[in-house]
Amino acid sequence: MTKTALIDGDILVYESCYAAQSAYKQATDSDDIVGFESVDNSMVQRIEQIMLGAGCDSYVLYITEGRTFRYDVAFTKPYKGTRHADKPYHYANLRAVIKTLHPCKIVTMLEADDQLAIDALADPDNTVLCSRDKDLRQVTGATVYSWELGNQPSFGPTKIQRIGGVDSKGKGTGFAFFMAQMVMGDGADNVPGITGKGPGAAYKLLSPIVEDEEMTDNEKVAEMKAAVTTAYQRCYAEDYGAVYKEQATLLWMLRSQPSDGEGL
Repeated sequence: MTKTALIDGDILVYESCYAAQSAYKQATDSDDIVGFESVDNSMVQRIEQIMLGAGCDSYVLYITEGRTFRYDVAFTKPYKGTRHADKPYHYANLRAVIKTLHPCKIVTMLEADDQLAIDALADPDNTVLCSRDKDLRQVTGATVYSWELGNQPSFGPTKIQRIGGVDSKGKGTGFAFFMAQMVMGDGADNVPGITGKGPGAAYKLLSPIVEDEEMTDNEKVAEMKAAVTTAYQRCYAEDYGAVYKEQATLLWMLRSQPSDGEGL
């Protein structure tokens, strides 16, 4: 059966640029800028490796273009406010090559992650969602694959179950992982979650619900929401409702276009 790898092009561009520059530095012991051909070859090799790991025979790259809606939602802290503005050399050139020479979907207003989730769920039997972004492991019903990089192991391809789970280090899948992020936040995106609460607190709060064999999935979802809402009340007092909605909007990967009236 033909399967298509839906690949996070935003991450791929960064990785390809940095990997080529690092390999050049190791080979030459020079601080000169690596040539673009090496960067392009690095990306092509990564695409081939991703397709092999995901078990796919075609691919589409997803690229975010312009400002996304989450920047306007965030008020507790600036969304992605801790990230460096500097881009790697050849960043713009590689994006231009993707747009003109590769199967590509340019995503505006939403993030590429959102569109990856939307498209993966629109055709779950024939697609694999490929990204190293952990956020996409919350997308119930999608088959998700993360490729190995450095000391970070590969993940999947695995079909994400509705409830999933979370461990004491904050790693997980499904709705439980989303709820864990609501507690512990996401430092990479500058989303704080509940002040002073980390992976251990999220695990302690949610694991008894996830592991309760007498509850249905619907009951587990309701209990997790209630437990996290109570934790927000204790932390944010009368502001808890607004902060809860903000954090949920920042952390939730969309499953349909916003005009479809999707809710949590």
